[in-house]
Amino acid sequence: MSSVPSSLALSKARHRLQEASNRAKAIDLLPVDCPACAEIIRVVKAPRSQRAEKLLGKWEDIVEDSCEYHSRIFPPDPKLSSQEVYVRKPRNQNTVFFQPDPYGADSRSQLEATWEGFDLAYNPGLFEEPELRVQPRIVDPHWIDIALLRRWLADCSRTHALCQIPKGGAQAFYEAPSLLVDVRQKCLTSSTSDRRYVALSYVWGNVNLFVTTQERLEQLHEPGALEASEIATNLSRTVSEAIALVEALDERFLWVDTLCIVQNADQTPELNAMATIYANACLTIVAAQGANANVGFRGLRDISDQRNAVQRILPLTPLLQLVKPSSKQIWDSSLLKPWSSRAWTFQEEVFSNRVLYFAHDSVRWICGTSHWSEESESSDCLQSYTDEYQIVLQSYKLSQSPLPKFSELEALVNGFNSRDFTYPEDALSAFAGVSTMLSSKFVGGFISGIPELFFDILLLWQPERSEERVRRRYGKRQYLDHVLPSWSWAGWTTGIIWPYTWNYSSSIPGPAPVLSNGLRPFNVVQFYCVDNAGSRVPIKSLWHSYALPSLESEADMPEGWSSRELTELGKSIFQDDYGVKGPKPVCFTHKSDPQMDFWFPIPLCSEMAQVSERPPVAFISCHTSRAYFKLGERLRYMTRIMTLDGHPAGVLYQHDEADIAYVDARTGLLSERPCVEVIALLGCTVPKDDDFLWAASSLSSHDSSRTQEGNVDSGSLDEEPELDRDGDSLDTKEIYNIMWIEWKEGVAYRKATGEIERHIWEKQALEWIGVMLG
Repeated sequence: MSSVPSSLALSKARHRLQEASNRAKAIDLLPVDCPACAEIIRVVKAPRSQRAEKLLGKWEDIVEDSCEYHSRIFPPDPKLSSQEVYVRKPRNQNTVFFQPDPYGADSRSQLEATWEGFDLAYNPGLFEEPELRVQPRIVDPHWIDIALLRRWLADCSRTHALCQIPKGGAQAFYEAPSLLVDVRQKCLTSSTSDRRYVALSYVWGNVNLFVTTQERLEQLHEPGALEASEIATNLSRTVSEAIALVEALDERFLWVDTLCIVQNADQTPELNAMATIYANACLTIVAAQGANANVGFRGLRDISDQRNAVQRILPLTPLLQLVKPSSKQIWDSSLLKPWSSRAWTFQEEVFSNRVLYFAHDSVRWICGTSHWSEESESSDCLQSYTDEYQIVLQSYKLSQSPLPKFSELEALVNGFNSRDFTYPEDALSAFAGVSTMLSSKFVGGFISGIPELFFDILLLWQPERSEERVRRRYGKRQYLDHVLPSWSWAGWTTGIIWPYTWNYSSSIPGPAPVLSNGLRPFNVVQFYCVDNAGSRVPIKSLWHSYALPSLESEADMPEGWSSRELTELGKSIFQDDYGVKGPKPVCFTHKSDPQMDFWFPIPLCSEMAQVSERPPVAFISCHTSRAYFKLGERLRYMTRIMTLDGHPAGVLYQHDEADIAYVDARTGLLSERPCVEVIALLGCTVPKDDDFLWAASSLSSHDSSRTQEGNVDSGSLDEEPELDRDGDSLDTKEIYNIMWIEWKEGVAYRKATGEIERHIWEKQALEWIGVMLG
């Protein structure tokens, strides 16, 4: 028996039909006498899954039309009058774009102007489809909706499993901060490991700040202390308003550096724990509204000054309008300066799991799962756009893997080292939180920014070449003992690359070292940390002792490790690129992260005792061989090294091309140039056709390398073929990694690093010397 629809079902069906009719009529309600608006509506009506684009005509023609609708999009602008105007809707987005953008940063200086994006705002009752119900909100121009911020935090805490895990394994290192601000009692309180807290990230700027000292500590623990007039009037606006904001968010405790670190204490362990403090906070509030701590927030009712949030709202029909969200602008991290450019805020940004950004009179949310704005939780409304319509916000991805990754460390160093310091001598202190966290992955921890386990490899770091000049970093406060060693990347303002020859894991871009057929590293230099009293502690760069384990069977495998043969593609790459003969190559994996392949097992922190973070080390020492050379021609970032009798010998990767020592060493005839002093570091085996290492062979001869007689000597020393154990030639070379040094008051300082072939180095007049590197 067929069922008869109930009256309720029929009523709902009629209602849905009426809504569909209303939708069609609403979108078709347009100024029929305006061709430009008609084209805009047609683009808007295109199915969500399709991309749509229309040419509206020339700017001057569109402006001459006195339509009250599109005139709000296209103001008169003589510089744009000849430009053709396009409207575009990307697929799968509720956003429409116009080009050129009359309000874009480049529109008044370039004919090729940017696209301006508007979000489609429909009457909320029109559409049943969830993707169309998510629309830009019309926000209060003066006050932020704090209830919305509470909902974001509650939703993330309840539904985002990924956001419950502290970044980078911080939970293993977590020790509760010593002090927290009790925002209800308005005082300091001792912390416990189970106390949930919010952290504040901001810039101090050039203003005097009220800070916790040993003398004030007891007073600040008294309830109401932070409301007492003698203290409240001296608190910075940012800190004072953050305390009120945290209370408005229904949270109890706040961590802020000026109050929760005793600034004149003999020891401040929090400096090494900054990364874990922010990683374990339930929320980080970023105050990026201004250049110093007295700017405060804007738009927090009963807490701060009101804001001036500007939304451009452009009606197309009575039920359809375009909205330009004011918060779009703050998705560009460059507009979060100076906060986003300060070195001290780097680890706070990287390790925070949930962040509320306050800037440009707006607020946004970023967590490991979502990006939200007060104007919309739709991804369409939150993204910035280029020709591909969106830019993924740059972030420093921290792997949850317990295994060490050079690529991760390199990205963190480069992100940090591109930032600004008021006092450059703070570099290693500002990075201490990062190195402490990564010590859970690198056995032995870090020595002035370089992992001890791979110290002799990573000591060979090279500057990342960019438009910015590489400069030596020097301290400003003369009364302090500065720790900015020339041998560490922290002593330079530059991005870096680790020499790719030494990547030990196949999951990292670039080749791995040739460690098959018994080809071990040679000339392994023993380095020592040297303190102010002259005491020496050996640096345990142990990786090479693990590179060729004697693994006769799986029973000999270190615990947790297993081996497997490479795929056919992997074998081909390994054998062709590295000239490896003999047994079929294998790779190794560890049970803690089976997705990561290694060329050999390495020691892991879980297998060895943890090492506490060292204080920064200024000096290291070693004994090694020394030779003298001259500098020849230069190609991009490389400079040829010449023997004293004029033969090409190797290459240096120069650091500061404007350094007077480098300029002098390349000025005049080769025979008249001063010699440069070079020391030998780790030796290794590399492919003969390694373009990265041997691109210097393509350097052409210029006047800079002419001999005193004016003749060019482009010859090289006799090649010595290398043989394998059966007497067959291998497609590899043995090289010395080298360092150009310059002495000052008995201490050697790094000028550059490079490579020289082994047989050339060993033919020089070598001296065995002790070196103290500073």
